Amino acid sequence: MGEINMSMSRKSFRELVKHVVIGNWVLTAFKSEEDSDEDEELMSLVLDCARTNDALDGVEYDNDENRLYLDAETQAEFLEHMEAYDDGTFWDELTEELAKRDLRKKYGEEAITAMSEDEAREKLGEERARYEEEFEKYGVERMEIRS
Repeated sequence: MGEINMSMSRKSFRELVKHVVIGNWVLTAFKSEEDSDEDEELMSLVLDCARTNDALDGVEYDNDENRLYLDAETQAEFLEHMEAYDDGTFWDELTEELAKRDLRKKYGEEAITAMSEDEAREKLGEERARYEEEFEKYGVERMEIRS
């Protein structure tokens, strides 16, 4: 397979690096170091291109690990986008799982399976709405585990 070359502005290249950093974080956040080697290779390739072309401030070289990395300030700037994503994902997943649980409690698995897709989606939406309203008003303040 041959090499691919592309041309872009420094601004576009910076955006590309940001997307690679975020993608790399998502792909490797819960992997062991051995499992993330292939993902790190792409990151190294992009950072090497950035350094070679003087296209991005914040690319540094670690002699001990023999690899390129982003300095803490640049990495934090790029990963701040993840905070909004994580927050939205947290509330969406929590709402979805609690709504599904309540739907199962209310109707049972057999009844839910017997429902049309539209009916099940509508009933799940009703359960979700209850939690969305609760979380919007109170966050997790009123949630507790009862034994």
